[in-house]
Amino acid sequence: MGILAPAMPTLAGNVGKTVNQLSWAFVTRSCGLFIGGILPSLLEKHMQQITILIICSFSIILNLIFTPTVSNWIGLIILIFILGVNQGAVDSSGQTLILDLFNSDQSPIFIAFFHFIWNIGGVLALILLSGLVEPEVEQPCPNIEINIMNNTNIDSRSIENSEFNNLTFLYWSFAGITLPIGIYIYYLYATEHTEKIKALNGIADLSDSDYITFAYKEKFKRVRGYAVVLIMFMFAITSTQQNFYASIYEYIRCSNILEIESEKAAWLISIYWITNTIGRAFSMVLVKFISTETHLIISCALVELGMILLAVHVSRTTLYLGMFLISIGLSSQIPLTFIYTASVFNVENGYMWLFYTGSQLLPMFNPVLCQSWMSQNHEGFIYFNLITATAGCLILPLLFIMGRQLRSKVALPSRTISLLRIATVSASHNSVNIA
Repeated sequence: MGILAPAMPTLAGNVGKTVNQLSWAFVTRSCGLFIGGILPSLLEKHMQQITILIICSFSIILNLIFTPTVSNWIGLIILIFILGVNQGAVDSSGQTLILDLFNSDQSPIFIAFFHFIWNIGGVLALILLSGLVEPEVEQPCPNIEINIMNNTNIDSRSIENSEFNNLTFLYWSFAGITLPIGIYIYYLYATEHTEKIKALNGIADLSDSDYITFAYKEKFKRVRGYAVVLIMFMFAITSTQQNFYASIYEYIRCSNILEIESEKAAWLISIYWITNTIGRAFSMVLVKFISTETHLIISCALVELGMILLAVHVSRTTLYLGMFLISIGLSSQIPLTFIYTASVFNVENGYMWLFYTGSQLLPMFNPVLCQSWMSQNHEGFIYFNLITATAGCLILPLLFIMGRQLRSKVALPSRTISLLRIATVSASHNSVNIA
């Protein structure tokens, strides 16, 4: 998933479309992430979380094999949608499985490691891709005067002999890495390792579906006000994250002001994700000294400051500094929101749809809107993200107000649910950031 945005100009060339046209891939990806995120909850009564991980592993392998070779843009859109479903399911099932297997002292550590390794994978993929970028097989920037026919079609010999083979090799390498992982997960399932870990950690089986359904219906009447504000906040901060991820490479390489070539732009994206990973690691140290609320305020302020810096003056210096601030800020916004919500009320699996509705379903069209604005005014990328970042800063105080009111009214039920462990640790240590 980490190489999708930098690979987009090349993939667009493979299917004979412009980058702006192929930006719909991010819409289908977000839709897939939303469906994949809520899928484990829907299948909870019929399938174990580890079984979902096994299915996703082998589905990802097939997806990685076919994505760089498809020459039909509808086929590419479908493959990206399926990859989004798998990513959402792995994200949701993986965290739920960890929380189910380990007690309140252990689970945050494993969750932090889960997200940290997720970032590491994206960074390594981008570094590998950076050495393979060749501008001659990328779709040209929309601000370059070029014949329309040449703008939507690339010489097949260029694809055959250059970047297309490199990109295919990279995707197939990831498929080869995923294969033994899928086999190992199946081994853990076959040998019932999950049950052994549960028993070792003294985790009881608390999967009474009738109780969960009753508790969900009764609780939602009390938390719906907070839920609305949560979805609004998730929409704002995720819009910034999605748009920045989807369009920053296109913005850098096509900027007439910055004049940065594709190879260097790809390396800058790698540095951005390295900084983002360092930010996640560093935030785990900060939890000992500052509260979750303060940490969220700092994260939103850093993103806003970075966007303002880029909006006021565009230069290589402001780009580097702005990307640094934005990367650090975005690294912890979503997980901190998740942790804060878990400390306000007991978030069961049935409430995962709140996060995925705000973070994937509602903002799914934003990358298309951002690309359309960029096609009219290249700096529209900055303005679009500045608007969403500002919206997040304005909604954040309302989230805290609603959270404090809800915390004083809603008593957490005595039944220990996986996500309650995070809330317990958050209260006892003042705050917990699971990266």
